Amino acid sequence: MKLGFQPVSITTQFYGNGVHPPGASSWTMRLQLALLFPKLSKEMEQMMLEKKLDQLQQEQPPKN
Repeated sequence: MKLGFQPVSITTQFYGNGVHPPGASSWTMRLQLALLFPKLSKEMEQMMLEKKLDQLQQEQPPKN
């Protein structure tokens, strides 16, 4: 998924611990967030920049 323009990978895991020491939890939770920095070809980078430019031009109000 993306957070803003930054691609990220988010993973959540829950474990039920069948055997655990006395006083320890019978379950464990793990949350992992990885920021992704893909290497783009020049063509893909150009396409993304053109798409972003189109989005910015659509957001601007027309000039009178």
